[in-house]
Amino acid sequence: MRRRGIKLFILSVLFLILTGCSKVGRETSVVRVGQKVIEVEVARTQQEHERGLSKRMKLPPENGMFFVFTDRGQYSFWMKDMMFPLDFIWIDGDKVVEITQDVPFPETGKNITTVTPAMPIDKVIEVNGGFINSANIHIGDKFEVLN
Repeated sequence: MRRRGIKLFILSVLFLILTGCSKVGRETSVVRVGQKVIEVEVARTQQEHERGLSKRMKLPPENGMFFVFTDRGQYSFWMKDMMFPLDFIWIDGDKVVEITQDVPFPETGKNITTVTPAMPIDKVIEVNGGFINSANIHIGDKFEVLN
């Protein structure tokens, strides 16, 4: 009976890891935008950029995904396979240069929304829709990585 319990536990852990419910192996950091501190998952590679927050059911409050690019550019983001609305904080160097709020997730049968900044950027933070407003984040706010 004890072996069966151990096998069930191991299978449960494997299931969580294989379905992406665990953050094991994902790079995380803490950043500050204006006065707001945000815990972020870091997306550096093309594969991480493409996957983003797709297929996740939710994002914890005060959390986000931090996209880092090696070159400045006008990168487009799509809402494919998103399950909740997002705000986008567009950053160039150490300053917020643009914000996009409450981008809706796609409804079945509808076109997928794409957002692109008006100017070149080298970083983007995706957060829950409504976060920018509640956190009082504005264009011109200072950005820094805390760890």
